[in-house]
Amino acid sequence: MEILFPLAFAILCAVFANSKGRNAVGWFVLGLFFNLFALILLAVLPDLKVERKRWEHTSSEQYRQRERTSQERQRREAFERHTLSRLDAHDTHAGIDTRAGAPPPLPAQLAAAEPTWYYEMQGASRGPVAHEELAEKFAVGALPPTTLVWREGMDDWQPANRVGGLT
Repeated sequence: MEILFPLAFAILCAVFANSKGRNAVGWFVLGLFFNLFALILLAVLPDLKVERKRWEHTSSEQYRQRERTSQERQRREAFERHTLSRLDAHDTHAGIDTRAGAPPPLPAQLAAAEPTWYYEMQGASRGPVAHEELAEKFAVGALPPTTLVWREGMDDWQPANRVGGLT
């Protein structure tokens, strides 16, 4: 009778361990020697079958994501090649080279239209003057570097020493 009680725990542990994906023989031995303690420990441990299924699902999902990413990269590269070939055809037809990095030349009438500047002197605005003329006034000292200047495209009047290319 004394052996039946530990043997019952050992068999119960082996069956329970097998259902959780664990080694039935090892848990049989643990159940034989540690009885209720082994059964409680087995109940607390995670189910290896569930963990294995979760791992397999995660692995397959990662594989699908890698494949999807690879396909997206191939599509993007093909689209880039197609776009660049279309741009090259357009450039050839237009007679420009947009891959050179420099902007295409402006038409002659736009290139000749230089920005005109206005400057402040004794509380009154003066101008319009050409860029070179205003830069010359700063170079010879006719205007201090803190003179307020403005041209089209600027939000507000600014000191000339904060505007590039004048002082």
